[in-house]
Amino acid sequence: MEFDSQEIKESFALEVAEHIQRANECLMLMEKSDDEEAINGLFRMLHTIKGNALMLGYDQLGKFAHSAESLVAKLRNKQITADKSLIDLLFKVLDTLESMTCLLMDNPHQLVDVEDLIDQLNAITGANAATQPTQAPTPGITIFAADTSDGNPGQPPRRGGWSILVVDDEYIPRRQLVELLRPFGSCDIAADGQEALAAFSGNLETQPYDLVFLDVMMPKLDGFEAAKRMRSLEVEVGIRRLRAEGACRDGFSKRDAVIVVTSVLDDPEQYIKACYQCGADTYLVKPVSAEAINGLMTSYASLLAR
Repeated sequence: MEFDSQEIKESFALEVAEHIQRANECLMLMEKSDDEEAINGLFRMLHTIKGNALMLGYDQLGKFAHSAESLVAKLRNKQITADKSLIDLLFKVLDTLESMTCLLMDNPHQLVDVEDLIDQLNAITGANAATQPTQAPTPGITIFAADTSDGNPGQPPRRGGWSILVVDDEYIPRRQLVELLRPFGSCDIAADGQEALAAFSGNLETQPYDLVFLDVMMPKLDGFEAAKRMRSLEVEVGIRRLRAEGACRDGFSKRDAVIVVTSVLDDPEQYIKACYQCGADTYLVKPVSAEAINGLMTSYASLLAR
C-alpha cells in the first residue's frame, strides 16, 4: 500500500485542527447547559482523533485522546456531571492535543509530558494509568472460516472484481481502506451514513454491492443505523422480486451484501451485540491491517465458491 506520507501527515493535521475547533465549540455550549448533542459531538471528535492517531502510529497522541474520550463517555452515560473544573480540564486537554499534533508534524517521534493531565483524567474516570484502547488484528465475529488450504495464510485471494462501498467520514481511514481493497474490485466511497444509503439504494436493483464497509462513528447517520436500513432495503427489493418472479430458487441470501462495520474497538462485547442487532456480518478493528483484509476476502471468496 503506497501513501504519500507528507500528504497524509498534512491531512491528519488539518483534520485534527478541525476536530479541535468543533470540540471547543461543543465545550462552550456545555458551559451554558447540559447539552447532550454537544457532549456527543465532543465524544465523536475525541474518538476520531484517537483512531486516526493510532492508525498513523502516533501512539502517545492516540492514548492521550483515549483518556479524554473515556472521561467524556462517562459524561454521556451520566455517571459524572460537567462542572466548571471538568470543562476547564477538557479545554486544557484540547489545547494539549493541538500542541502535540503540531510537534508531531516536525518530529513524529516527539514525546510530550502529559502524565499529569492523564492522571487528572484517570482520577475522574477511575481508569488505571496503564489502560489503553483495545485493539485486535483480526475480525472479531466470523461469519465464515478462512480457507487457507490452498496458498499461504494472509495472502490475497486470487478472485476479484467485486463491487465495494467504503463509508467513512474521515479522509485518512477511508483512503487507507480503499487502497487495501483496490486489488479485490472497484470501490465507491461515501462520507456519511446518508450518502451510503443513497449509494446502496441506487445500486440495489441493478448492480448491488457485494461488500459494504461501514464506519461506526459518523455524523447524520451512524454505521449501525445505516446497516439496519440497508438490510431493510434488501428485504423490500427481495419481496418485489418474489412478487415479480414467483418462487425464488435460491432465496435472498446470495443477493445480500456482506456488511462489515469498522471502528476503534474499546468494548468488544458491545460491538459483537451491535453487529448482530444491526444486521452486519462482521467487524474490523481500526487501524485495519492488510492481513485482516486479506483474511476476510479469502473467506468471502471461499464462501462464494461453495
